[in-house]
Amino acid sequence: MVVDQAACVGCLGCEMACANAFYKELNPEVSCIRIEEEEDGSLKTLVCVQCGKCAEACPFGVLVKSEDKDVPSKCIACGICVDACPQNVLAIEES
Repeated sequence: MVVDQAACVGCLGCEMACANAFYKELNPEVSCIRIEEEEDGSLKTLVCVQCGKCAEACPFGVLVKSEDKDVPSKCIACGICVDACPQNVLAIEES
């Protein structure tokens, strides 16, 4: 994925689109895109780059790199994968 930082206006539409595409809800908390405001007021776009570090960290082998983006039901929401994400964009959907 290519991110054009200069084009970001902070509307958060990309966060909502990501959440809607993968979780069918307009909840930016589950988006794998994060827009953060820096101390100088500029915007920083963080995007999941499918690096696989979350899958490597999962002690239960739940996460796998795949095209369908579905998380198997045996996930216990321990959060280890969230902590392993170098982009700080992984979230656990609360049921």
